[in-house]
Amino acid sequence: LPPPFIHRGYDFAQLVDTFAFGTEGIYGTPVYVSAAYIFIFVVFAAFLERAGMIALFNDFALGLVGSWRGGP
Repeated sequence: LPPPFIHRGYDFAQLVDTFAFGTEGIYGTPVYVSAAYIFIFVVFAAFLERAGMIALFNDFALGLVGSWRGGP
């Protein structure tokens, strides 16, 4: 190859490590978002469900607008 395109090359293990498991690969951003944010909301929702807060939120919403009809 001409000088601007010369590189030392990558073997298969480096490619898999960089593109599949690194932060710059195809799975980098989605894995980071799911680990950082979605996991926290799922744990919080499980805590609310075990504490019985789901029924409280439902009763509160029905208490506010329970007699009104929804939709257009």
